[in-house]
Amino acid sequence: PVDAETTATTGVVAVGQSLPDNTLAGVTQTATIAEPVRIESVELVLNAVADAVGDLNITLTSPDGTVSTLSRSRFDSQDDLVGTVFTSVKHWGERSDGTWSVNMADGMPNNGVSWTDFEIRVHGTSLGSPPCGPADLALPLGVLDLADTVAFVTAYMTQGADADFAEPF
Repeated sequence: PVDAETTATTGVVAVGQSLPDNTLAGVTQTATIAEPVRIESVELVLNAVADAVGDLNITLTSPDGTVSTLSRSRFDSQDDLVGTVFTSVKHWGERSDGTWSVNMADGMPNNGVSWTDFEIRVHGTSLGSPPCGPADLALPLGVLDLADTVAFVTAYMTQGADADFAEPF
């Protein structure tokens, strides 16, 4: 009884930046996904020119703050990442809409890395329209129904913030 799978994407995000050599700080880039999707899996598609991809540490952080470590420094002398797809299910159940960040760092000396671009693809089920108002508390969003009433009463009884309709919502 699961809705049809849908995909939301950042589109290709141009980076065009070299990574500092032998530093774990690396370079962080952000991108936004507007569509609300309940996440089942996330793909990060990377393009980078590198002398040795095994020197790279790559992380993906969701709008909720969950971090997926996609690659750690290891012995792998293969060069370049061309359309390389990293997949994570660590963000399962989170919402896709918001700002995502990708960090890539060159953790070993003597490696040249130029980060070309990336794309984040989120696969899951649509959460529907955005909330139609402050009382739209339950799925499906965009419709005020009995589920919203139950959510409000529950929030009210537990003194939850969702029961406070004072500005700002």
